[in-house]
Amino acid sequence: MTFSLITWFLPLVKSKRLLRPSRISKLFRRLSEDPILPVELWDVVLNLLNNDGLLLAACVCRTWNEIAIGLYMQRHNVNGAPVVLQIPAFLLKPLHISCAVPQIHTLRCSFPVYAIVRHMRSLEGVVAKCPRLMNLSIELGPHLFRIHSSDSPEAVVVILRDLLRTLASRTPGPVFVLENGIIQRFEADDVRRWPLIARVQSLRRSESRDNIHAAMMAHDVDGEPFRLTNPSSRNSVDVRSIRVGSGPLESFTQITFPTTILNLRPTEEVPAEHLSILLSHISLPSLQYLYIDKDSVDAASLSEFQRNHPWTQVRGPPNRITQ
Repeated sequence: MTFSLITWFLPLVKSKRLLRPSRISKLFRRLSEDPILPVELWDVVLNLLNNDGLLLAACVCRTWNEIAIGLYMQRHNVNGAPVVLQIPAFLLKPLHISCAVPQIHTLRCSFPVYAIVRHMRSLEGVVAKCPRLMNLSIELGPHLFRIHSSDSPEAVVVILRDLLRTLASRTPGPVFVLENGIIQRFEADDVRRWPLIARVQSLRRSESRDNIHAAMMAHDVDGEPFRLTNPSSRNSVDVRSIRVGSGPLESFTQITFPTTILNLRPTEEVPAEHLSILLSHISLPSLQYLYIDKDSVDAASLSEFQRNHPWTQVRGPPNRITQ
């Protein structure tokens, strides 16, 4: 039988309207099983699709999943370099259900304003399936914790917390969290025990009375709680596995939440030599001010930080206000 796109798509048209997506999927599944083309030629046909089209085709059936995911990974594995993927969250499902284990090193994904829990569970499945995944960037948008959303904010935060713990446990060493203008040190198991503040009612009368948020909270060295996710700002998180190889920090995990001000001062848990190493790996494009004692850190590390953040103003530590 001669292959023809008209033969493919003619059954989709009925009274000048397309059938429902579920029926289209069933039709594609049936077409993939019928001998329209030899199986050996499906990779030629699917290779005509763009990257997003390959991921959509990977949801049709097992055969297409194997071929489409293989082609997709080949396109991103240039010269054997670590695979870096940047995809929207709604395209995570084909990677989640993939028959093979995608060898992903870095994954960047953005989430829409709908079905966040469903897409987060797909991301959770991808992270669990890919043991080589070491770096993860998640862009959740500014309306993650609105109660009028169809998703449960608590469920989103619980999944996010589990994701952070899974990634942190893959790298030996401590976990450094950059948020609320400071750096905190944790162990991987501490992430799972971060308390979940399920509902924090906003006190601003100008906002909607339904504006109820969820957030993760942790505690600083003085025992004061600080927010790890800010409901009023862009909700994103970046997780990086860093292996220095030698020195006081051979390997560690760095979890970064967006912030515009960073105050770095040596503490018992984060001494000056650790701050010098962390400076070389911090990436905060939105950072406006860095407060730091220049004499307490390595000059080369500080210079590297300034090269990577040319728009950030570096100032001395703020004066403490005595009561």
